[in-house]
Amino acid sequence: MISVRVTAMAFITRNQCLAVGQQRCEPCSGAKDACRILQDRGFISGQPKNGGRFDPVTQTTFAVALWACVDAGLPIGGPKRRIGIVGTGLQGSLEANRAFFADYVNAGRNSARSNLFVYTLPTTPLAEAALFCGFTGPLWYMCQPVGGWGRMIEEAARCAAETDIEAMLLVGADANEAVCLVMQKNADKELFSVSYLKKHLQGVNAPGDVVRILGVAPGMKGS
Repeated sequence: MISVRVTAMAFITRNQCLAVGQQRCEPCSGAKDACRILQDRGFISGQPKNGGRFDPVTQTTFAVALWACVDAGLPIGGPKRRIGIVGTGLQGSLEANRAFFADYVNAGRNSARSNLFVYTLPTTPLAEAALFCGFTGPLWYMCQPVGGWGRMIEEAARCAAETDIEAMLLVGADANEAVCLVMQKNADKELFSVSYLKKHLQGVNAPGDVVRILGVAPGMKGS
């Protein structure tokens, strides 16, 4: 019988990086610095070539996914692995669209032409993380699902149990903070049970609320 367990968790803010399973908490000055810390520790060999163009949501999504992989002991890069990502957020791709539009206008193009080329998608941050880590997918975005994280956990667990993927990353991110859970099949360790998370995270959407309810960060109380 296939068992699906949540084995790791990471949380990124403007001033700290947290790998819950390993009880690793380090000060940082944002998502870019969080990635630099992983590179300095030897967990990644370099930064993404297009990282300088990442908008804030992509930066936090990318960083928290990498930290979660480290917490779960999943190798980053190398041979492709059957790992998927499902994400959610309160902003979708609105801020990225605005920034993309403004960049075209500031470059001297007229507003009508700029609007035609606004094509950013809420899955873009997730795709950047998947490509860098060597994940094959599936990958999709749930925009403020009814039931919040409880619903997203249920959907990810179903996908993990019914397909040949080995793990799923669940990411919630905004421009300032992000949280990521790692769900694995037939794992020999468990950080949280799926049923526990479905119950306690029902209706929860903000990354910081997930962390506060679970009580896993310094100074944050659980439910």
